[in-house]
Amino acid sequence: MTHVVFFVPSFASGGAEAFIVNTIERLDRDRFTSEIVAIKVAEDTVYAVRLKEAGIRLRELVQDGNLNPITKYVKGYIEFWNLISSDEYGDATYHFNLAQGEDLPFVWLSKRAGAKTRIVHSHNSSANRWYKRVGHRVGKALFGASATQWLACSREAAKWLLPPRVYERGAYSIIKNGIPTELFRYDEKRRMAVRDELGIDPSTVLLLNVGRLEAQKNQQLLLDSFARMAVY
Repeated sequence: MTHVVFFVPSFASGGAEAFIVNTIERLDRDRFTSEIVAIKVAEDTVYAVRLKEAGIRLRELVQDGNLNPITKYVKGYIEFWNLISSDEYGDATYHFNLAQGEDLPFVWLSKRAGAKTRIVHSHNSSANRWYKRVGHRVGKALFGASATQWLACSREAAKWLLPPRVYERGAYSIIKNGIPTELFRYDEKRRMAVRDELGIDPSTVLLLNVGRLEAQKNQQLLLDSFARMAVY
């Protein structure tokens, strides 16, 4: 039985969390056990119920919400080291879901602890704050070679986080951010029920956007598209 530790710096309700939960729910329970480890866990994460029903542990390393980001990360490193260096995690497989290079020291710590399988999965392709870009470059330069396997959700994400030699050789795998499509099949009864609940006429054209209001989600393109549609 292989125990898989899914690590993500902050567990809330984003895309990386969706990927982790969807993956865990489809793991062969006869071959794998799993848990999620994060520095901080949001109180209102939409995945809490699903994880509880699946019997998956969601471990928060730093529970003090009043710490500044730097102190929280430092404490997170210490708590993560204490966790993975224990006998309980000696044979665990680690799957790191990361957005930038400043998170790579966690991979390096798992290497120091003797973890044989250290998978880094890049879920991002840029940083929207100057200090995050600085932290990314430093972390990638110092700890970029700590993984044994590399994954990315796109080529852009691979280029962003993976060591240049790994990216240039194509020594990584692209894992699309897939979703269970059966949950989103067209259902006329559900369509009418939701429209009735929201007070929307059946003939009204309804457009829905799902995503944070941040530059990396390209909301500007969304606004431009809506503006063009409004003309018609």
